[in-house]
Amino acid sequence: MGHLTRWYATAILVCGTVAALDDPYIHLTKRLNNIERNVNANFEIIRTEMTVMFEIMNRINSSVFELKEMFLNNMKHDANDKPTEPVSVNASTRSSMSSRLPSSELSLQTHLMSIRNGFGAEKRERIKLTNDVDRILLSLKEHNSSAHTKQRNVDRNLTDVVRTLAELKEENRISLTKMQEKLEAKQTSLEDNVRQLTDAKLRIVERNLTDVVRTLAELKEENRKSLTKMQEKLEAKQTSVEDTVRQLIEDAATKKRTCPAKFEKHGNSCYFAVPIEETWLNAKLICHLLDADLLKMDDKNEENVVAGVIKRSKVRSYPHFWIDGTDVMIEGTFQWLRANGQPEKLGYNGWNKGEPNGYTIENCLMIYNTNERLMQWNDKRCDDRIPFVCEKEL
Repeated sequence: MGHLTRWYATAILVCGTVAALDDPYIHLTKRLNNIERNVNANFEIIRTEMTVMFEIMNRINSSVFELKEMFLNNMKHDANDKPTEPVSVNASTRSSMSSRLPSSELSLQTHLMSIRNGFGAEKRERIKLTNDVDRILLSLKEHNSSAHTKQRNVDRNLTDVVRTLAELKEENRISLTKMQEKLEAKQTSLEDNVRQLTDAKLRIVERNLTDVVRTLAELKEENRKSLTKMQEKLEAKQTSVEDTVRQLIEDAATKKRTCPAKFEKHGNSCYFAVPIEETWLNAKLICHLLDADLLKMDDKNEENVVAGVIKRSKVRSYPHFWIDGTDVMIEGTFQWLRANGQPEKLGYNGWNKGEPNGYTIENCLMIYNTNERLMQWNDKRCDDRIPFVCEKEL
């Protein structure tokens, strides 16, 4: 861990040294570039002004040449016309030459003065630039010397880093070798332990499997014996059930052909005038409990039979009796409502004159037990309580 820390610190120092060398060099490079740009700009300005100056000098030379030609021409002309007055002619010529000098001469002198001043300023600027360059070169030499020193330090540090890395690499190799040897020994030990545990578990599993196989065989034998006994019991039970069902069927057939207690048998039906006053629905339920249903009147002969049954009952004095029949399913259409829940159309009509006339109020069927309207039908409120006649068809 200590070697790694030293290596990391050395690497940071090297990076810092390189960065420190880069900063002055970049600064000096920028300054040199600025100086070069300034020199080039001043050179362009001077070259432009020199071009202008040469043009002006050319114009001056041309003017001087013209003046010289004029002067010579005047001299010739004056010599021919007035040879005895050379002095006055020369004075006139000089005056004419002076008056014909271009006005640009003053401008030329002014511009030449400006150029001289510019050259002076440019010379001072060049001297200043030269001094700046000398200072920069001196600074570069100093920085270069310092950079060489720092470079040597960096080289030494890098050498230390390389040596440290080599040492760490060797230490790691030795450590890894030792760890690999320990891991191999541990793996061998674990393999031996696993082999021993596997062998022990296999022996235990074999013993358990033997016990399981033996137990399964015993259970199989016990189940076979139990199934045999159960089969014998089921066969005996089945025989008993079959006998019981057969007897029940026979009893039911006998019972179906027999009238319940207190019922009177007439033909294929049994009748009972129940001495209880109940609503139409409760009367129907009581008939069901008696293994019968409310009376379904099929013809005139059955009316006579029912009249006799009522006359011999304890309720012979009651004027009204419920029988099957209602229009609760279809208003105005009375139907027999049998025990199976299926409605049947009225096959026989025993309505009293003007009946039924109860509309939505009187929805259940009754018969009269009076001399003037004996066994005539009438619609009545279903929640009225009167006796009723049960019928069981054989």
